[in-house]
Amino acid sequence: MNSRGVSILVEYLLLMSIVSFFVILMTLQLNDQLKEVHLGKVVENQFSDVSAEISSQIVDILTIAPSNGYVKARIYMPDRIGDREYFAGFKEEDGYSYVYIESEDGKYQKYLGLGGTTLYFQPRGITNSLSEEHVLEYSRKSVVFPSAVLILRPAIVLANETSNGETVIDVSKSSAYGWWNWKVELWNGTKITGDMGSATYTLSVVWNETEFVTYCNYDSTNYTAYCNLTLTVSDLTYNLNDTDTATLVITKNTSSNPDLYIRKFVIPPQVAPGEPFEIHIYLQGRGFLLEGRGTTLSVVHVIDTSGSMDWKTKYDSFSGYVTPSVWNVQLDINSSFLGKSVLIEVYTTDDLSPWWDGLDKDDAFVVRVEQADGDVWYANGELGTLNGRYFYDSRVTSSEIGIWNISTLVAIPEKPIPVTIEVYRYDGYWNLVYSTTTTYTANYSTETVQLPENFTRNDLYDYLAIKLNSPYYYDFLAWATYSTTTDFCYDYSTRTYCLISPAAADNYTYYVVPYAFDASLYEGDASIQKLDSARIAAITFDSALENSDYVGLVDYSYYATKHTVNTSGALTYLTTNKTVVDEEIKDLSPSGATNIYHALNQAKEVLLENTTAISGTKPLIILMSDGEPTWGSYLWDPADPYTDPRCDGSSYCVDAANRAIDEANTIKSTYIGSENITICTIAFGYDANTAFLQEIASTKPDGSKCFYTATNYQELVDAYNDISKTFKLSAKNVTITDVIPSGLELVGEPTVSISGNATADVPIVYQLPDGTAVRLNISEVYINDEIELVFQAVANKPGDYQLDVYGVSNVTYEPYPFTGDIAVYNLTVVSGRVSTAESAVVEIS
Repeated sequence: MNSRGVSILVEYLLLMSIVSFFVILMTLQLNDQLKEVHLGKVVENQFSDVSAEISSQIVDILTIAPSNGYVKARIYMPDRIGDREYFAGFKEEDGYSYVYIESEDGKYQKYLGLGGTTLYFQPRGITNSLSEEHVLEYSRKSVVFPSAVLILRPAIVLANETSNGETVIDVSKSSAYGWWNWKVELWNGTKITGDMGSATYTLSVVWNETEFVTYCNYDSTNYTAYCNLTLTVSDLTYNLNDTDTATLVITKNTSSNPDLYIRKFVIPPQVAPGEPFEIHIYLQGRGFLLEGRGTTLSVVHVIDTSGSMDWKTKYDSFSGYVTPSVWNVQLDINSSFLGKSVLIEVYTTDDLSPWWDGLDKDDAFVVRVEQADGDVWYANGELGTLNGRYFYDSRVTSSEIGIWNISTLVAIPEKPIPVTIEVYRYDGYWNLVYSTTTTYTANYSTETVQLPENFTRNDLYDYLAIKLNSPYYYDFLAWATYSTTTDFCYDYSTRTYCLISPAAADNYTYYVVPYAFDASLYEGDASIQKLDSARIAAITFDSALENSDYVGLVDYSYYATKHTVNTSGALTYLTTNKTVVDEEIKDLSPSGATNIYHALNQAKEVLLENTTAISGTKPLIILMSDGEPTWGSYLWDPADPYTDPRCDGSSYCVDAANRAIDEANTIKSTYIGSENITICTIAFGYDANTAFLQEIASTKPDGSKCFYTATNYQELVDAYNDISKTFKLSAKNVTITDVIPSGLELVGEPTVSISGNATADVPIVYQLPDGTAVRLNISEVYINDEIELVFQAVANKPGDYQLDVYGVSNVTYEPYPFTGDIAVYNLTVVSGRVSTAESAVVEIS
């Protein structure tokens, strides 16, 4: 092969190499282009899927979207598309909103129009494909502002230096969006807190004249303070709050005139156009038991004097805490005692008078010996000539060698006494090896029980029983002192039990002294005869009557007795002289069965004796029973009162009950003048037949029965007091007039709720030049009655609205002493706001 041939071959090879390189290069470039075209299609398709997923979720959310609240939905998005991260979110261009998806390098983009859906929300937000979670959240806020409403029950309290007043703070009519908390700040800066789950609080009011002068509006002439309480209600959703203020009247002047407590409030204070405001006008009869009444009463006390009225009823209860005073001494019982006898004496040289006079004075001591081996013994030996206890160990063993602990307590109140410990070892004779003395003072507690004067004949109660309850009486001893007497309280079944019979009207001090080393808490009570409780309650009721009121007395057991209380000639069994009736009540005594029919019958005869004389009064029978009808069937004849062919006198008698019910129905339909006779009943004690006594009671204007239960003395007194309040007026001829101004529209019918004895007409609606008026007439409002008028009004345009017309929206009423004068209370101007809700938002994240 020549050189030319070689040269041509080399040229050919070089040319072919160059061509091959360009072919390969072109092939690679073409392959990248083809792959990019394919990837673009894939990305476009999957971006379309993601945007469609978002759009579809938006449509679904809008179908269930709340007017106030939020909805969340998860979105599925691949981490990468075409091996690329990307972003998804919302964009607005040229006034249109889009779902917008873009790869991280900006090379690929996708827009999907949201069309008309954005009329209902504002889209916003962005999310990265590598985020752990992708969420669409729809939210729309219609802010509900809190409404603070503070009600005081009662709004006036009686207090003095020795007795606190009490009122209930009620915030239950407040409202807010979601869960809310409340805080009430008292006039002196004290703060009371709670939440919507506990919307009432009982406030004990202490009489503090210095505090009232500083923080309240104080009337020193009438000993009356007007103190403000401020309520703040805060919601936990929007962190908004509202406040309300109420004035509590605190007085120690029982002659304070009754009046009305009036509030107006709106719930909620802000609404959307077309949504209603709820307007409330609240009235409360304010006053005390001793205040005046618009109606004169003719009252007949009907008091059960059957045998069970001799039984005990709780008069008072008490509790306390006292830690024993323990004298602890450590003895070194060393090896010199080994195998020998030991004697430990603990005693006093004091005579322990007067607490242990006539008693075994050794019993005053409790002595515990803890030996070195851990054995514990109580010294039960009696010393005889000395007052105390001894402990004897016949032979001290090796395990007993060491420190012994001697613990001593002595049950003796008030009196410090010397106490000595002496230790003897038997060395063929009793050898005194140790002696120590201390002045011992016992810890103790005292409780006071007061039996009041002027309720029983000669101020003597049938009995007073004071005791500690089980299991506390195991840990204590007790004494009762009164006048110059000291009684040790003990019986075989109930240690710490004192029975004083008869018991004078006096103060009784009950000493509670620890008698066990682990004594601490104690509880106890004092009891008196049921009939004595009834005397106190009935005479207290009489003391609250006015001079013009009539009162009479019937007592009953096998038969009923009308008591002669008047010798004027016009009336025999009714009188305005309450003292005469009270003296008759003092002489009642218990025995026999329970004839409720005859009791009602005789009470009716008392009221019907001379209807002309008591015409214009309110006739009232107060029947108290601690049992059930056991006597007085249809075959019973008052001419032979101790015989009843159908009743045994010891158990419920159906025939006697039916006869009593028939008599009660006759009485309740009987009128004296324009007033029918009212029967109020009190079931006293756990054995009283509440269903029967409730059936024979009259129905009050609020639909409830004039029926009360009392299981103890205090509840019985409260029942009589409540009955008295039933006929005590705070105001008469009350008219509520509220005017809804123009621009607001009344919707629905006004409603009225009444708690108590008030009677109201149906609310009327009429037009005035100032707007639409709502009027409610109430003939009488009694003390502690509550009346609430509620109606709704709407406005269709945003703005601030006054929800009444000042001077026209008012409450008029005839105040005590009901002379015909009219008082006018202009309702507080309340306002409400009508506003549109915030626009909805859909946010991707």
